[in-house]
Amino acid sequence: MKKCFKIFAVLIATLMFASYVFAAEANKDDVTLSVASREECIIKFGQYGEFEKKLVQIDEENKTIDIKLIARNTYNGSTTSEQTTTGELPGEVVLLVDSSNSMNDIVTGTTTRRSLILNATNELVDKLFDLNSNIKIGVVEFSSTTRTETSYAVLGTDNDAKALTSGMVNDKSTVKSAVSSVGNEGMGAYTDLDIGLKTADAMLSASTDSNSKKYLIVLTDGVPNVSEATGNSFEYSPAVTNATTARLTTIKNKGINIVSVLADVSYSDGTSDVVPSSVSKYTDEITHKQIAEEIFGTTTNPKFGPVYYAHGTRVTDTISNTIYETLRTTQTITVDEIAKYTLSDVVIKDFFPQNIVDNFDFSKLSEPQIGTVSDSIDTSDRSITWSIPELKPGQSTEFTYRLSLKDTFDGEIIDLNLPTNEKVTIDYKEGDKPGTPQESTKSPAVKLTKGEPEPEPEPAPDVKKDDPTVAPTPIPRTGSYLWMSVIIATIFGLSVTTYGVIKSIKLSR
Repeated sequence: MKKCFKIFAVLIATLMFASYVFAAEANKDDVTLSVASREECIIKFGQYGEFEKKLVQIDEENKTIDIKLIARNTYNGSTTSEQTTTGELPGEVVLLVDSSNSMNDIVTGTTTRRSLILNATNELVDKLFDLNSNIKIGVVEFSSTTRTETSYAVLGTDNDAKALTSGMVNDKSTVKSAVSSVGNEGMGAYTDLDIGLKTADAMLSASTDSNSKKYLIVLTDGVPNVSEATGNSFEYSPAVTNATTARLTTIKNKGINIVSVLADVSYSDGTSDVVPSSVSKYTDEITHKQIAEEIFGTTTNPKFGPVYYAHGTRVTDTISNTIYETLRTTQTITVDEIAKYTLSDVVIKDFFPQNIVDNFDFSKLSEPQIGTVSDSIDTSDRSITWSIPELKPGQSTEFTYRLSLKDTFDGEIIDLNLPTNEKVTIDYKEGDKPGTPQESTKSPAVKLTKGEPEPEPEPAPDVKKDDPTVAPTPIPRTGSYLWMSVIIATIFGLSVTTYGVIKSIKLSR
């Protein structure tokens, strides 16, 4: 009897081992790979960061799964702002003053425009030296070279402007004396602002103090009708306008702040005289104010810095007060705020379940446009790492990897829903400040079956509730327990019957 039970025990152990081996090892060619779930993993990080992971392709024949990971910065607004700043005092200022004949026009009573502008300018000089005792100021006058009707050779040359100070001067009396001398030597009738700007630019550029705040203040009562580009020709033309605009652009691009006052280019009601057709090379009729706005812009939409159109005696207040306040307290600057909206030091870790690591091979199908990705799964924590140094507004980067079923694999995973990933974690900085770490366990899933592939399930509804009666992951199986039970019962029955027969034979003897 004991021998029978020993034999029975050995048979049971053998069958159980055979069943385990049968269940634990399977061949790639004997199964079909299908989609169990196309659930996408979408993670918002920070205000503008977005991560997406999705299944893009499954190859049922070769048993491969292609997964795409995408990271993007969704900010699409402006990365600059106009800000008003205070505190930095003007360090160097050039006063570029018109000395053409029209400056001698009477504005009120017996007072000329020249007198109004120069007196107001000296008031400004007093205030600027009170504001910053270390300030340096230069003075340049411009108009056109005095000429006879038969001598045009020097018109449109450097002779159309003159420096009235020896460079930048830190002496108030010297500066005021230079201002008061504007026009004393009898400059010409025309307005060569182009050469005036060239001379003022040279004076500022000769300064050795590269850290000082530099200003160019243009004071004129007309629009340019002579330029270096057009030579010895007096004309109101697009060529003169373009030459003057180009010179202003060059100066602005050097970081020099330009403030302009145009006196009496229009009347108090805003209207302006039409340029005579005899001296105009514009195709259509045009006014002095229109030419001025073409060059400098409007007060509300200036092209090269603040511009003021002053009529009559208002020019005094504009120069001595408005310009002073502009230089003293407020400066509108364009601030680059791209760093504020940039995501940096982004680290995305994609973790894999153990059964994926054990039974699938990992490979990259592409490299991301920004950042670097692990070449293989880190077995210490079953993850790959995607490091992105910087993700600027509007930028997007992506890559794709492949999971390939091994030729032989653990048969226990057959008929299970296999999430391709366990979780994704994201660490990052936004505007150079550490952001709140993010995590998601959502993932696509696949299934291995024997025979024909199962039909792909319908997409899950948008809102899902957890069912406490259903396990979050399928319970592992090690073979068919019904089959095992039948075998064990049959063997046990045969053993009992055999034992009874043997015992009967013995008794009959």
